[in-house]
Amino acid sequence: MLATSAAATGASAAASSAFRPPASSSLLPPLPDSDGPDPASFLIESYLLSAVTAPFVVAETLSAVQFQPRAPTHDDEDSELAAYDATGVGADGAKQPPPPALIPALDSGLWDNLRDIQETPGQGWMTMFKGHLTGFIYNAAYLFLQPALEETLNDSLDVLDDTHPLTNMFSHVAVGTLLSPLELVRTRIILQSSDPANRRYYGPFHGLAVVASSDAAGGGNTLGTLYHPRHAVPTAVLLGLRALLRVASASVVHEDLGLDSDANPILFRAASLALLAVEVALLQPFELARLRLLAQRVAKPPRTAGAAAATNPHPFAAVVTLPPRWYPGAWAAVYSVVAEEGASAVSARRRRARRNAARGLPPSTPAASSSSVSSSSIGDWQELYDSGISAAAAPAATAGGARSRRRSAAATAAATPAGGYWTGIQSLYRGFWARYALEAIKFAFADIRAQTDDLLSI
Repeated sequence: MLATSAAATGASAAASSAFRPPASSSLLPPLPDSDGPDPASFLIESYLLSAVTAPFVVAETLSAVQFQPRAPTHDDEDSELAAYDATGVGADGAKQPPPPALIPALDSGLWDNLRDIQETPGQGWMTMFKGHLTGFIYNAAYLFLQPALEETLNDSLDVLDDTHPLTNMFSHVAVGTLLSPLELVRTRIILQSSDPANRRYYGPFHGLAVVASSDAAGGGNTLGTLYHPRHAVPTAVLLGLRALLRVASASVVHEDLGLDSDANPILFRAASLALLAVEVALLQPFELARLRLLAQRVAKPPRTAGAAAATNPHPFAAVVTLPPRWYPGAWAAVYSVVAEEGASAVSARRRRARRNAARGLPPSTPAASSSSVSSSSIGDWQELYDSGISAAAAPAATAGGARSRRRSAAATAAATPAGGYWTGIQSLYRGFWARYALEAIKFAFADIRAQTDDLLSI
């Protein structure tokens, strides 16, 4: 009798466990009582990541896409306006709104670039968060879909390792390519003017609709435009290379260096950040080329009748000077930067003049003079003031002669093949520090998430 009752109880428990729904699924967000975070925490974390990294994304995008010819033939301000006129908005003859104020030439300095962007008329601190909503949607979808797809592939292929190079790379490539239209829209939202008269994309979904309708060539459909090989292939290649480099870096840290996050927390993170810098240095030229392709139309614009150049390859008004030519592919973009660009002295000179003007000093006052003045007497301040007034009141011919000498020196440097190509190679890394800061913040978020998961599993 007791045996029969026990058997019945066991059968009932087995039946109830067979029909009990799983606590979580690899294809659904983790439930609150599962090992992972609840959906609200996941969304808050994704939004916080997007907000913290938004200024670095803006700085990288603007500095990477900005066109900086190696040897300008006009004065600095006039050359930027001329470049903008050469890449105007539309060629249908309709009256266009006034162009936005262009951000001055940016270089590889992260904080100087952020300050230049913020101080440009018409920009401000809100510019640092352009496209952060699109970035939030992208980050949330990516952080959810990529681990789910990788886990599904590992289960389907009976992969025993937690991270297999092939399934990891495929999951990153597949999910990143699927979400690549969001990156396209975010890039153009960052580059476009904030002025409503020049704005073209008003958000992620509106931007997708505008890109699908305006970039289509030859009657192309929506999916064919949003996932055009011109944008999708460089994205897939870049994501695949990044995934392989991450796996290789992890192998070096764990296997070759013998470091562990628990036993060697400081050395482990220092080695990981050092290898992260190597990864960014290897991939930054391709990242720059991809951003420039995302900013341009899918199809090459036709030449207008009687025009010397093709129609503007960028379908929006931007806050930086955009490249005037349409790139057939990523390698063409890299070669164009190396062969044609490399101006850096313009940025430092204009930055110093604008900051001196904000402080009430003459534009010609060098920033380095403040250190010598701090240790001088009060009479030296008067001498500095008098010299500043005399410099500001100098004849225009003197300034013109100085500009001519600078242009001559720039032309001489550009005429040297080795020096010219070296400055072009340096231009490929204008967004290096912004990209490295972005990846370092993502690494910190992932590290905190891993530590939290370890605490919850105890």
